[in-house]
Amino acid sequence: MTHLEHALAQTAEVAAREDLGAHTRARFEALLRDIITDADYPPTVTSDGDGFIVQWMAGRRYLYVEVYSDGEWALFETADDGSITINEAGDGLPNLGRVRERITALTDYVTAVRAARGTPR
Repeated sequence: MTHLEHALAQTAEVAAREDLGAHTRARFEALLRDIITDADYPPTVTSDGDGFIVQWMAGRRYLYVEVYSDGEWALFETADDGSITINEAGDGLPNLGRVRERITALTDYVTAVRAARGTPR
């Protein structure tokens, strides 16, 4: 199963538990299709009851994109020390290039840490 297929399956599971609306789910799935690749660190899909969340966690590093049912989005990222490095929000969907850039940076970080430890990604 690809990372995208896994994320879409998790989205379906969240949608079965949370009524976030078909439009919100469609926007979120479009985002997933645009940002997830198998070359990246694998994401997890969850919800906080207000929207769908795709997130990547690596130690104290954390990156998430949330698509809210009211039509807004949020992008949040922390550094190694847990400090917030990005906290953005807006209407519609985030800048996909910026999101891809942050996913790539987190994947590169995870790859470097695991290489230093001698463990595969």
